[in-house]
Amino acid sequence: VLGDGPDRPRLAAKARSLGLRVNDYAGNDLADGTKPSDRPRVLFVGRVNEEEKADYIRLADLFVMPSSGEGFGIVLLEAMACGVPVIGSKIDGSREALRDGKLGTLVDPGNLRDLTQAILENLARPADRTRAVPGVEYFSKERFEERVHALIKSIRAESTVIQDTAKRLCVHSIRHDSFGNEPKPDLGQRPADGLPRDPIHATGEVRVDRATSA
Repeated sequence: VLGDGPDRPRLAAKARSLGLRVNDYAGNDLADGTKPSDRPRVLFVGRVNEEEKADYIRLADLFVMPSSGEGFGIVLLEAMACGVPVIGSKIDGSREALRDGKLGTLVDPGNLRDLTQAILENLARPADRTRAVPGVEYFSKERFEERVHALIKSIRAESTVIQDTAKRLCVHSIRHDSFGNEPKPDLGQRPADGLPRDPIHATGEVRVDRATSA
């Protein structure tokens, strides 16, 4: 068990209550009478440097995190990058890290039978820790940049289509009324000087109707 914190003593006590041999190096507690060479069943290492983390992770046969409130699960990616198979939760952000089960096993953390079965099945399959779990490169920096660039191009293309459609609709509304008829010029519109003119004066024409005698 790597890391340190307020929960470490509780975990060490729980391991002892289960009859497991414990070496708690983080707490400097070897009260079980075992020595480092005795290969204890549970080893609490404490904090490790980032440079050493991958070596410790590769010692694991399986990484199990049946959480119920994980936001994403970066530790799942770290384990998969080290070639260690993983089990995550299907009810929180672990689903995204495991791509809905494509990269690892998803379980309901409240179902102990399914969790136990998933652990046994994964332990029965050999793991190649010399290379990352296939598919985890989806979360690499290069692949992430590719997806972001593709998204930006898609947004730009959609924006261009929307703008072109809006222009065509605008031109159509200018050329045709709601019945599809060509609009007639408004001869009574105000000229540049702002003074209203009637249709006759606006056209500059004077029409005189003469009465015809019988």
